[in-house]
Amino acid sequence: MGEMSEVFEYFAELGESNDEKYGVEQEEVEMKKRYWVSWWSGNVCQEDKQTEDLYEDEGCSEPPFQVWVSGQRERKNSEGSRDECSMCAVIDSESEDRIWEVVEKHYPDYEERFCEERESNFEPGDRFPGFENRVSLE
Repeated sequence: MGEMSEVFEYFAELGESNDEKYGVEQEEVEMKKRYWVSWWSGNVCQEDKQTEDLYEDEGCSEPPFQVWVSGQRERKNSEGSRDECSMCAVIDSESEDRIWEVVEKHYPDYEERFCEERESNFEPGDRFPGFENRVSLE
């Protein structure tokens, strides 16, 4: 620990930070907040399909964050018997707008249900088993 203190003192005596010395601009770092999010999507509702096919038929792709299906409804303007799923996720993000941008990227047919800010250690309840802490948008 003593060696680290000496290093800090050395740079303090120089009068410039490493950022200034090497021309690195210090950016403002935004703290991410945790959100409990839900949307409707017509994908991943077909139980007879294999996992790798669940996202493909409407341009959807598997997101980097963990999702749960919490219910279904009859699909609006549906031609056939396909339902929409109520999708839920715990997501860490700088903003709600960023969340919806990423949801739209992976679920082009999405319809917002809610996006609620939660405590930083929030985990979904027993109704949403197997929480893996995959909460990143990237």
